[in-house]
Amino acid sequence: MAYNADILEAITKLSVEFNNKLDNLYFELNSVKQSISVLNSKVTDVILSINNTTSEINNIIKNIDECNKSNLSPKELYMLSSDLKFLVHKMQDTEKYLFDIKYFNEHNK
Repeated sequence: MAYNADILEAITKLSVEFNNKLDNLYFELNSVKQSISVLNSKVTDVILSINNTTSEINNIIKNIDECNKSNLSPKELYMLSSDLKFLVHKMQDTEKYLFDIKYFNEHNK
């Protein structure tokens, strides 16, 4: 009888340990799932920002083509130049942010 009790106690201990490990694994998987969800959301935001910036740049290029046909004042040309510089800066920041997200995702798997 003592032999059966020892076996039952060992099985119970293994079962408890196994359940604890499963609980830890479940917690880790949920954490990873949340991280992936957050990263996907950030990537989506960055893609939208890139698309918007690209659209803005295309509009400015069209406007510049039209402006080249008309004689713009230096002030108007300066304003266009400033807009382009701002958009290029915005695009670079967005690309850097996307790179940071990609780097974080690759190194936290």
